Amino acid sequence: MANAGNLYLGTDEEDQYSGTSLNDMIFGENGDDVLCGGIGNDVIYGGEGNDKLYGNSGKDHLYGGSGDDLIDGGAGDDILEDEGGNDTYVFARGYGKDTIIDNGGKNTIQFIDLMPSDILVNGTGENDVTICIKNTSDQLVIKNFCKDAKYADYTLQFKNVSMHCTDENSPFRHIYGTENSDELRTVIDGSIVNAFAGNDTITASKQSDIIYANAGNDIVKAGDGSDIIYGGSGDDILYGESGDDIIWGDAGADKLDGGSGNDELYGGLGDDVYVFNKGYGIDIIDDQEGKTTIQLGSDLSIQDITVFETGNEVVIKPNQTDDMLIISDCIEIMDNVLLEVGNKTYAIQDVLSSSDEGGGYTVATATDAVFTDETSGIIASGAGYDYIVASEDSDIIFGDSDTDRILAGDSDDIIYGGIGADQLYGENGDDYISGGAGNDYMNGGNGDDLLLPGTGNDYIDGGDGDDTYYFNLGDGNDTIIDVSGKNTIIFGDGLESNMVKAYRSGWNDLLITFTNANDTITLKNYCVDKNSRKYKLIFPDGYVGAATDQDSILRKIYDTSETEYMPTIYDDGVTIVSSGGDDQLVGSDCSDTLIGGDGNNRILGNAGDDCIDGGKGNDYLAGGSGSDTYIYKKGYGTDTINDDSGQNYIEICEYNIEDVHSYRTNWNNLTMVMGDRDEEALDDPNSDKLVIEGFFSSEKNRKFSLMFGDVIIDITSYNSSARTLNGTAENNNISGFDDNGFVIYGCDGADTLNGSNGNDCLYGGNGDDRLLGGSGNDILDGGSGDDYLEGGNGDDTYIIQRNSGNYTIKDDSGVNTLKFGEGISASDIKAYRTDWNDLSVNISDDNYVKIIGYFTADKLRKYNVKFEDGTEFVYSEIDNPINHIMATDSDDWMDAWSDDGIYLDGQSGNDNLIGGAGNDILIGGIGDDNLLGGAGDDIYLFSSGDGSDTVTDNEGINTVKFVDVNKDDAILTYDENSGNMIIVYGDSTLNIIGFDWENFSLVFADGEIAEIPECEKVCG
Repeated sequence: MANAGNLYLGTDEEDQYSGTSLNDMIFGENGDDVLCGGIGNDVIYGGEGNDKLYGNSGKDHLYGGSGDDLIDGGAGDDILEDEGGNDTYVFARGYGKDTIIDNGGKNTIQFIDLMPSDILVNGTGENDVTICIKNTSDQLVIKNFCKDAKYADYTLQFKNVSMHCTDENSPFRHIYGTENSDELRTVIDGSIVNAFAGNDTITASKQSDIIYANAGNDIVKAGDGSDIIYGGSGDDILYGESGDDIIWGDAGADKLDGGSGNDELYGGLGDDVYVFNKGYGIDIIDDQEGKTTIQLGSDLSIQDITVFETGNEVVIKPNQTDDMLIISDCIEIMDNVLLEVGNKTYAIQDVLSSSDEGGGYTVATATDAVFTDETSGIIASGAGYDYIVASEDSDIIFGDSDTDRILAGDSDDIIYGGIGADQLYGENGDDYISGGAGNDYMNGGNGDDLLLPGTGNDYIDGGDGDDTYYFNLGDGNDTIIDVSGKNTIIFGDGLESNMVKAYRSGWNDLLITFTNANDTITLKNYCVDKNSRKYKLIFPDGYVGAATDQDSILRKIYDTSETEYMPTIYDDGVTIVSSGGDDQLVGSDCSDTLIGGDGNNRILGNAGDDCIDGGKGNDYLAGGSGSDTYIYKKGYGTDTINDDSGQNYIEICEYNIEDVHSYRTNWNNLTMVMGDRDEEALDDPNSDKLVIEGFFSSEKNRKFSLMFGDVIIDITSYNSSARTLNGTAENNNISGFDDNGFVIYGCDGADTLNGSNGNDCLYGGNGDDRLLGGSGNDILDGGSGDDYLEGGNGDDTYIIQRNSGNYTIKDDSGVNTLKFGEGISASDIKAYRTDWNDLSVNISDDNYVKIIGYFTADKLRKYNVKFEDGTEFVYSEIDNPINHIMATDSDDWMDAWSDDGIYLDGQSGNDNLIGGAGNDILIGGIGDDNLLGGAGDDIYLFSSGDGSDTVTDNEGINTVKFVDVNKDDAILTYDENSGNMIIVYGDSTLNIIGFDWENFSLVFADGEIAEIPECEKVCG
């Protein structure tokens, strides 16, 4: 063959072969083999054993052989074939069109990364099934699936669920069309077909199906079984074929052919045609809209039938048969009823017999009481009130006009209530009860009954058995009570599942309403009795599910405006929606969705992972145990959350992260104000804010994440708004909740701000504040007012502003920083020793910073200094402006407090300045000062007018600098007797005790330095 590849022949062992890029042939023979094709069009035979066959790319033909095989065609249009065994077939997006040919066994189809909702199933040809992946061209065809049950045993494995193909929720039971013209065929007995729009052709299986043809001119062939057909709008041709069918033509000029079996035919709006023939059984037509044409089959002539009236009904009975066609309520519309026989058309009244020639039927007249023990027959009442007790056999009973009371007796009966408020009792047997017009009471009794309430406000009791209720648009406000069996409610055309809103009504009941429709259904005791919830719901849009399914439309319950207390009706999760007012909503012990309306609601989630939306108003929300999600939107007002269990979430909608401002309130609560940072919102009950109760009291009350769209922030994380706490105009006392750092704003008032053991930022704002940083590298900004700042452990930064009040700082730990704000430079700083142990840093004459205990220990003096212009000084640098300590204008005593270099400035007065072991700078200033440098290389600064000063320093290499005195303006005299150097400059004198040229250098303002020869010459 073209592009022939390799031939691989297996052994009796467990072989593994991989093909090439050509068209390979691989034979596994015996053993559990793993056989892989390449990218060519390969042929792979598994042989005996449990083999794994992978086609990979190309149009491959894979034969599993005997054994339980796994067959994966891969990309390309493949044929997957197996002789028998319990095989597994793999299919996924991008696989192309694959075909399965399997000779039986319990097989499995693995749908990779697909959900049941991702596929569409349809019958093709006479016996095949085609599975399509939505929005792709991928198809999987199963040959002969419908031919025999042995070819139809498949388990379907999806991404998150597995099911048998015949299960009720299987995609094989739900056939969906498109908005185009489709050809649809069911593949499983008891399927539901939703054709949607388009001119569709629908062929059903051999058993009972529900078919919604929907809009378009459709053709439906229902097959065997008791089928239900809704034609929808359009001119439809509807064949019930065999079985007892119920057919609704709905709007349009429809053709209804019930076929064999006892059928109920409803033409609906439009001029409809009904087909009837010999062998059709007993069919009943209910059609008061438009022109009705009865079309007899080729087996019947006008001479073969008898047409007669019975009550308000007209009966067409083929002679010498048990067949009959009953046109209910025909007398009033007789002018619109035609009979077609062959090529002739008759008005129905023209072929009526002069009397009841059907024989064997009881005809009740007005206000009759009719009791019959006859065999099966027709009982038709006349005008007025009738009381009818039927036989124990199967009867067809027509109530006709006015109020009737009908008891059908045993066997499988058909009851038509007709016009009026009727009381209809099916009693025993599988009955068909149609209420017709009026406010009827219907009781199915024992048996699996079919109940059609018709128009009016009806009360329906299905009784024992698995009952089916039919509800159509325009039927009115009906009530169903049914505590027995597995029941079904089938909704007609025009009622979609997305129209449903369910309300708790009268405490015990569930009220089902429909948007854009005035019809309702009340399910009695649904909210308090589990046995009253056993309903399956079927809608024409394809929705099928039990009322209590987790995704059921009845899991979303609205309260009425009168309801104030709304507990869950399920114990395994529910959605409850408040309709307004001050309501209390209570969830189950599973995962609930609780939605408040306008009003001040109280919502309790209880156990489970709940979703709680308080809605507008000031709500109290308590999720209970589990990981709960709280929804908050703009305009919701003040919501309070109490939740100390699980990892919870708050989804904040229509606000950004920067719109959330946090406050510590009532000491233990966290209040998050939305929008502008406005403390007045705290006291406004109508402002948007969230309160988390007990947030600061326990870690378990802080397990929240904030959700802003796709952004999720742990509420305790560094970038959470909860780490930025705001004060008010009152005197606040604010603390963080853990040791990981906070930003705290005191605002107005005399506030106390308490940092954590992390890196905090504390802003006092206005007022005389107390800021306590705790451990960590904190930033403390007292703001305006006279503030007390204590950084605690760590390297802290103190923000100092001009004209913002006086600061008092206490900090004995770390290397700290004084950061001076705008408009402050180093020249503005003057440092003073006050109260002996404290340092006062004055900012010009505006305000000061007092550092407590500065002179008592080295650890209290570690302050770096930063200015707004970028100038920085390390705490140990002598030119650090706060190390430039100035005396007063009095006679001061100032001594060293550190072994680092210090800067002492005596100012005015007769001062005593004593340096330390470091390299010090001493300025005596005006007055007669004594300067003792001590150890270290010290610098002494003198200016003209300083007075008579004395320097004593025999350690280190020292420097005497004259700031404004040139060398020529000074007279240096060395006293050999005392060893002192006397320097006279102007009216000032400097006496250096024990002067030694090796210890001192004399530097003048003009840069000249005195030399030894110069001194000796002067001193000679």
